Amino acid sequence: MPQLPSGLRLALDASAPFQPTEPLWPIPAGHYFRAAPDPTMPRPYRRDQPLRMGIGVIAAPKTPSEALAHCRLIRIDDDNMTWWKGEYAHEFPKFETLDADDLAAWQEWLAAERTQRFLQSVVDKCQRLALRAALDHVDRVMEPN
Repeated sequence: MPQLPSGLRLALDASAPFQPTEPLWPIPAGHYFRAAPDPTMPRPYRRDQPLRMGIGVIAAPKTPSEALAHCRLIRIDDDNMTWWKGEYAHEFPKFETLDADDLAAWQEWLAAERTQRFLQSVVDKCQRLALRAALDHVDRVMEPN
């Protein structure tokens, strides 16, 4: 979790990918289910705004850099409250303007070994979920009537 020179504190959240308790519907190979915000809600979200969530389907990442699109970028305020403006890590900085020092610190944090290990764990998780979704579909198709 970086704290940028400006004081902005951020964290990556990879809790959106999930495994349904039972197959919901067939999805393309290499895809998985994830919690997704209602697309009619305008971004950026406000800290005090309740989010309407649904289910989305997305292709599993294959590399740590692709995993950034599967991690929500969380803000941590001075009171240690965490909240999501609606941007994924690959979009940052979508909702603010950063100076050169902040951008350099962000890039350095992304390149750090610990961050890369975390992003690889996101790749692994999403790949497992995509495989499970494919197997669930095969199991469902193969069930006797």
